[in-house]
Amino acid sequence: MIDPAISTGAARIAARERDVSQAYRAGFAPESNDVAVATQKLPSADPLAVVAPEGTYFVTPAGNGAVQFSRDGGFAVRDGELRTADGRPVLGVAFGGRAALTPLRVDPYDAALGHASEPRIDADGTFSYARTTIDPRNGDRRVERVAVGRIALARFPAGTQPERADGVHVRAPHGVAPH
Repeated sequence: MIDPAISTGAARIAARERDVSQAYRAGFAPESNDVAVATQKLPSADPLAVVAPEGTYFVTPAGNGAVQFSRDGGFAVRDGELRTADGRPVLGVAFGGRAALTPLRVDPYDAALGHASEPRIDADGTFSYARTTIDPRNGDRRVERVAVGRIALARFPAGTQPERADGVHVRAPHGVAPH
């Protein structure tokens, strides 16, 4: 029979090993709170790379209809949809639509016609792209910014420790609703 103190110590060592192996993964949240340090923000030329404010998480759908949360702000547009680095849709509130959270995506007609370019996320979390159109009467080319929606951020009540879903994603503990 293994002594409980040895078992607990081995579990702590394994948790630290997982923390070290994932240390350079974007958005990684360490299992051990004593190794967590404030993230250093570095400038990026990528218009889709963002950093969530301290204590907040980006909202993504989980496979079972629930939501998960991530600090990884390395987004990309794939098939007209704003997605996380691991391919999950980014949820937000679409402009001109309902107040419910929905995946943020480029207008399907603009995407199909190749009129959407230069996607970016502004400082207030607005996801937008440039729409290029040509006036059929005079042939003038126009470029206008189209705002799709605002990225949703979630925050947990003070003192709440979210549960780890994997190296980058967390979920709300049972009975706790994120704001």
